[in-house]
Amino acid sequence: VNTVQNDLYTGGNTGAASADIGDLATTGITQELLTNEGAKAVLNNLNLNNIIDTEDTGKFTLDLHFEKAVDNIFLWERGMNSKLNIQALDANGNAIGNLLKLANSSTWNYAGFSIDTQEISGAQKVGSIGLSLADFGLTGGSIRSVRVISEKSYNGPDFKLVGSAAAEAKVPEPSALLGLGAVAVGALVTRRRQQSQDA
Repeated sequence: VNTVQNDLYTGGNTGAASADIGDLATTGITQELLTNEGAKAVLNNLNLNNIIDTEDTGKFTLDLHFEKAVDNIFLWERGMNSKLNIQALDANGNAIGNLLKLANSSTWNYAGFSIDTQEISGAQKVGSIGLSLADFGLTGGSIRSVRVISEKSYNGPDFKLVGSAAAEAKVPEPSALLGLGAVAVGALVTRRRQQSQDA
């Protein structure tokens, strides 16, 4: 995780992105003055009760890096009442493909559950959405990082983001390549012999 920008927390409901966990969660941490390590503590696991919580008018830009290349992104938003932008990044941190300005999470699919975290006083429904390489305007390859952005008018997205590991391209064994070469040469020799007989 690399924090590009995050409104400063000075107490109360100030700031933007913070780390939050479910009331009974045994993983993750709560952290109002968010550090990169704090964000990693709630995002670097599959516990959907470990999230980034955002104040209603908070503004942030976070770069999230995956341990392995991914080809699909899955997002959950607690509250189903916020917006979020997301951009794929290349290995050097440069934007690639399209900047996705996701519709309000009230239009996302209901994930089928609600969560109550330490930041709030009651459980809220969770929405979910999946994004493919094509959604980012990418025709192939994989993604190693994404940039997530909340603007002040986005009503503070409280989210979890996970990527699915991209299938590794298999490199043929040298012996298999030699076999293919032998087939190609054999076909060429056969064709030449046929041409000689026709002459």
